[in-house]
Amino acid sequence: MRISALLLVLVSGCSLFDTRNAEPPGGRNSAVFSQPDRPEIVLDNLVSSIRGMSAFNYVRCLSGDTFTFTPTVSAQQTYPDVYASWDVASEETWFTNMSTAAALTTGHQLSLTNISTEISSNTMRQVVANYSLTVYHNRASQGVPNLVRGRFVLTLVSSDNGLWSIRNWTDISVGSEPSWSDLKALFTRN
Repeated sequence: MRISALLLVLVSGCSLFDTRNAEPPGGRNSAVFSQPDRPEIVLDNLVSSIRGMSAFNYVRCLSGDTFTFTPTVSAQQTYPDVYASWDVASEETWFTNMSTAAALTTGHQLSLTNISTEISSNTMRQVVANYSLTVYHNRASQGVPNLVRGRFVLTLVSSDNGLWSIRNWTDISVGSEPSWSDLKALFTRN
């Protein structure tokens, strides 16, 4: 009986069973992934995966085995070996390498402007947008840019379960600025 009373006093004296304060949502590098039941949510998830440097969420935006990426013409010419057999695993590799290089920084951002959407069917959309991608990483001294700009054309598809993803991604250069294709190639090469 005395042991039970002593344990009760000890347990009630500490905060073991107290309610803790909730952590604020969207910490400094949080990556929220929303169920992509509408095409525009895929873009939201893409932006969020960059902000939070989440390779897992980034790859979830892509349509698995049917995904294709077409780099800019200049990146294809500069890095032909990198883009010879590009697939979802390549996407995960470059993003993981980039997020590792950016692990100690914040402020990563993907801005999309001049977004236009063409409805191809009930299960397919084509999205065209200008992008500005800023990633603060530790490879800038090695010539890897922190800012890339360009334009992309995405083909979004809805699967049988009604969830949308990116099936085709075509990157287009804007002037002589580094593009997303350049960034992918540079982070694929470790």
